[in-house]
Amino acid sequence: MCRLGSLDRANPTIEGQRLDKLQTAEQLQFSTDSLQTASKVNLQRAAPWHQQRIVFQDKALVDVVAELNRYRSGKIICLNDSIKHLSITGVFGIADTELALQAIEQSLPVKITRITEQWIVLSQIKP
Repeated sequence: MCRLGSLDRANPTIEGQRLDKLQTAEQLQFSTDSLQTASKVNLQRAAPWHQQRIVFQDKALVDVVAELNRYRSGKIICLNDSIKHLSITGVFGIADTELALQAIEQSLPVKITRITEQWIVLSQIKP
């Protein structure tokens, strides 16, 4: 991601795909065998990541869980389809995903069951 100024391409091609010049607030996603075109970055949302925080603005619980799983060992899963699309807004530190789980449990109709330290299941609270 290019936060300020611009970034010139280092190599003209990767696997035959041309590398473009990145401008301020653009990002380029790539892997060993593919290269995507440059896309805009919301710097206000990217800045917290540099401070080891993740920001969710009206995100589905299933997307929040996927992001939290990136920052912890083990696995969090949503057991019920009915909770996967519950909306979350919040800012959480990546160093302590337990605080995010506590906030989810306190603010949504979700029960957290710890099968082991590494295996956490989120399920719907039965009325």
